[in-house]
Amino acid sequence: VPSDVSCILYLKACLSLQQARKGRQLIGRCLMSDGQHTRSLPFINCCVGFFNQTGSVDDALAVFKLGAHSGKMDAITISTMMNGFIKHHQSHNAIEMYEQYEQQYTLDNDVCNTL
Repeated sequence: VPSDVSCILYLKACLSLQQARKGRQLIGRCLMSDGQHTRSLPFINCCVGFFNQTGSVDDALAVFKLGAHSGKMDAITISTMMNGFIKHHQSHNAIEMYEQYEQQYTLDNDVCNTL
């Protein structure tokens, strides 16, 4: 399996070319072959964003939960997932997530400016 940096760039190319199927296949291979425990936080964040952008908020939430379970989560992960909920008309889930994590993670203006 290629490095996380190569995978992130591949996923961005898949989004640019509207090749969601190829991106999903790569994510599946990466998470199944190595397990999410060996994947970097930027890779987890990218996967959450990829699934949000390709219309699968359920898959984004599954990767989010894998990252949270393995301790690979930060304010960007949370904000990316919240943005996916909002984009897919599940704003109530975004509010619940904010309330759940606001004390643990700093959801500051720098993160909000990236949305």
